[in-house]
Amino acid sequence: MNCRKTVSILLCSLMVFLLCTGCSPRRSGVIDRSCSTCHDASVVYEKKRTQGEWERIMFAMKARGLKIAPEQERQVMEFLSRSYTRERS
Repeated sequence: MNCRKTVSILLCSLMVFLLCTGCSPRRSGVIDRSCSTCHDASVVYEKKRTQGEWERIMFAMKARGLKIAPEQERQVMEFLSRSYTRERS
């Protein structure tokens, strides 16, 4: 195999890797375990929300019966803040 073909294959492989890792949603084990008791946890990851929206959703889920320890709730809110929060529009 010539050098040019090898470089092309390596670059294509790198591009595929970068595209795939960029497209892969970040997930949280605490969210997957806690939220999936009532619904598919994937709905949590469908769209970014503001910090206030996440706080209202957490309040509503607890009102509907979500059992979550304070430390787990903190972890969930920190994860959502880092990975799934958008600026207010």
